Amino acid sequence: MSSDSETESMEADKSGPEYTSAYVCPMHCKGSGSDEAGTCPVCKMDYVANEGHQDSDGHEGHNH
Repeated sequence: MSSDSETESMEADKSGPEYTSAYVCPMHCKGSGSDEAGTCPVCKMDYVANEGHQDSDGHEGHNH
């Protein structure tokens, strides 16, 4: 059984590449995540597109 503080700390730390990359592991393995489609180096599952990802260039929605 986990304590509330353990659960809160797990939920609060979603800033790593396993959560913020364009492509993420469905299991959010530590150290996974990529800007390109591929396979998680930890669990070998295919990366999935991260719907919450935003490019850092700020040019979404138009082409130059």
